[in-house]
Amino acid sequence: MQFKKKWIIFIFVFSIVLTSIPNYTYAITTYADYGPSTVEGSNGEYIMVFVQDRIANEESVEQTVRSRTMRRLPTEFQIEEINDTVIQDESFTINSTNYYTNQTGLVYFNEKAYLFLVTQDQTTNNMTFFIRTSIDNGVTWGGLFLLYNTSVPYDNEGFSFYSFFVTHDDTKLILAYGFNNAIFDVNSTDSGNEILEIDPDTLEITDSVYFSPGYGEDFELYYHDGDFLLIHTLREEEFDLELLRNVITHTVSFDNLDDTYEVESNIVTFDPPNDELNLTKPTVIYWKEQFFMVAQDNLTDAYDVAQGILKKETFLWGKSFQVEPGIISGLQVISSTIKSHIIIKNQDNFDGYYRKDPSLSIYEERLFLTFVVGRGGRFGGGGWPSVAFAFSTDGDVWTNNFLGEYTFFANLGSYFVIGTVGLFAVVYPSHLLYSKKFKGKK
Repeated sequence: MQFKKKWIIFIFVFSIVLTSIPNYTYAITTYADYGPSTVEGSNGEYIMVFVQDRIANEESVEQTVRSRTMRRLPTEFQIEEINDTVIQDESFTINSTNYYTNQTGLVYFNEKAYLFLVTQDQTTNNMTFFIRTSIDNGVTWGGLFLLYNTSVPYDNEGFSFYSFFVTHDDTKLILAYGFNNAIFDVNSTDSGNEILEIDPDTLEITDSVYFSPGYGEDFELYYHDGDFLLIHTLREEEFDLELLRNVITHTVSFDNLDDTYEVESNIVTFDPPNDELNLTKPTVIYWKEQFFMVAQDNLTDAYDVAQGILKKETFLWGKSFQVEPGIISGLQVISSTIKSHIIIKNQDNFDGYYRKDPSLSIYEERLFLTFVVGRGGRFGGGGWPSVAFAFSTDGDVWTNNFLGEYTFFANLGSYFVIGTVGLFAVVYPSHLLYSKKFKGKK
């Protein structure tokens, strides 16, 4: 059997083509973002810090802590990824000790951003706090500074670290972290807290306060008008005589703190719409002479009643309220001002996506919400989460496409339009006049 020359050439070329086709199985890359925290920096810019996983073939191959500088452009407020800064790997080694970043916290004070990282010491299993700083709104970050080695394990048969939060008052940085108090007292079932006061210049701990019971498993501290306020999830367990079993309920509590950071009095308490989550992760901010709170809860969707299949989606809910000085001390809510808000979507609207981990700030007198969004259980699988943003002028209508307050004569795009129109208005009539007067004589 003889092969023609053209068949040999065809087989050779076809083989080259086949080997040149890339194997797309190894080219599928996706990303997952976690734990976003947003603060206002200087010159109208905002800073967000988050953790990003790079995923290839459904496996995480790289985890990095990143920051994003969000700023006003001539025609819009830039919030999407353009040039995120990679601060460091989620896992790192210092002095022959390996650390894994568990959570991050961000605070801006005196023209400087402070990034706090709570890490797990891979040798002792205890939590260790580090700090980085930035003076250019998160574009670049300084080196790692070891702040504090705790004696709290990341996880030890349920006796573990919970969470932490960072803020500041008029003179110092404040770091509060919570843990299961059974770590130190085997007879205790309460949470414990330690508060660290930190010099913002030297990054030295100037004072620490330990107390129990603590704030619980999730909380935020908020400094307002000279007072420290606390918003957190309260967990209560009571025996139900009708059900003949213990029933656990959760509420969001907004409290006054005393000079030692302990709860002094309650301002207001809210019941979650469905009470299906142990952690509501509330966040609060003072806006338009009132407080605005956002927290999370779960929706349960009876997807297939016959088979008993339930699908859950996490959603965000909100409350706004005004306060006044209490009769004795602290603040108290003005009940008539309490208002409920729909955040992003109506509670009865199952759209197949979860929204959680809210972080509130303010941009141009608008609520500026950062949160995590992902494909929910209704569509199968958890989906890869990403950071999302939303703006609102009233707490009810939210948009992720905010152009900002448009001022015609303060916008560079306006001058471009004026120049283009003006040039056209001068050049085109001149061209017609020239053509008619001079070319017409030829």
